Amino acid sequence: MVTDEALSHLQADYRLNARLSVEERLRWIIQDRWINYSRADKILTRLAELVCYPPRARMPSVLVFGDSGMGKTHIVEKFIRDHCSGA
Repeated sequence: MVTDEALSHLQADYRLNARLSVEERLRWIIQDRWINYSRADKILTRLAELVCYPPRARMPSVLVFGDSGMGKTHIVEKFIRDHCSGA
């Protein structure tokens, strides 16, 4: 059994995860995580506004551009996770 003293170097929220079984800890470690930053937050907010925009002939749009590996796909994946029901 792991004691609280042995886990004192961890933040309280993460001590619970440290007590999980090996399989559960590995599953927790490899899950997708989102680290927010201001530009991504602005893009996510704009995308949410566009989803709620009333339908019309000339819908507004947004262009997200940047170098390869800058996180454009991750922003879209985060938006889909947060706004799609999976249907």
